[in-house]
Amino acid sequence: MESTVDQVVQNVVTLVSVWGLQLVGALAVLIIGRFGCGVARKSVRRAMESRGVDASLVPFVSNLVYFTLFAAVVIAVLGLFGIETTSLVAVLGTAGLAIGLAVQGTLSNFSSGVMLLLFRPFDIGDYIDAAGVAGTVSEIGVFSTTLNTPDNVKIIVPNSGIFGSTIKNFPQTTRGETTSFSAFLTLMTFRMRSQWSMPCSARTLVSYRIPNPWSQSLSLPIRR
Repeated sequence: MESTVDQVVQNVVTLVSVWGLQLVGALAVLIIGRFGCGVARKSVRRAMESRGVDASLVPFVSNLVYFTLFAAVVIAVLGLFGIETTSLVAVLGTAGLAIGLAVQGTLSNFSSGVMLLLFRPFDIGDYIDAAGVAGTVSEIGVFSTTLNTPDNVKIIVPNSGIFGSTIKNFPQTTRGETTSFSAFLTLMTFRMRSQWSMPCSARTLVSYRIPNPWSQSLSLPIRR
């Protein structure tokens, strides 16, 4: 009985001496690594903010750096326990490749959005013509860009279409003239549609004002 107890105690001491030090080392690596990842994220955030990078891109890039470094820390911790990490990295790489092929269109929009936010071919409030549409830029997102046309139509364009096409950014004077002319055409079209959609009795006579000193008006019949 005593020999059995002594054997159990020896086994426990052996396990603690072998795995205890590894557990303490793994916890130390995990804590220090996580702290280092947080420092790296804050450094990247401050560097991007100091260089005037778009505010919507700063948290994404900083979090991407954080989780990439933290994944490396976790793999290192698993290696301290004797777990084979080579196969794990291979599995993660294969899964990442499969996911990338499945969402390659979304990744294309994302990469184009990052390029647009970094190189800034246009800013919010600019009147642009790209990807076959024209309008005033109201929002530049990571995946899409929102344009507002002069006739108050909201258009959401994928960033890959904008970044892969010719971008025309109109100056302030040209933008004002283009917007005014487009708004004039839109208003005239709306008035003509409204007029001809009225009943015949309601649009039999149209009043035309004659520019003369007496400011008289003349009613002329419209023949169909």
